[in-house]
Amino acid sequence: MYKLEQGHPAAYSLLSKIHGDKGEWARVIELRKMMEIETKKQKAGSWIEA
Repeated sequence: MYKLEQGHPAAYSLLSKIHGDKGEWARVIELRKMMEIETKKQKAGSWIEA
């Protein structure tokens, strides 16, 4: 997880799952809201080049 970029959706998803497993549902909701905000800032694009 340390290798992921700050604001990367996978980091939020992983943290959300960890907190969910621990039963920390308020933190899960907070992380999902943060992920929504951060992922809206990302530009659409593809890893595939023509």
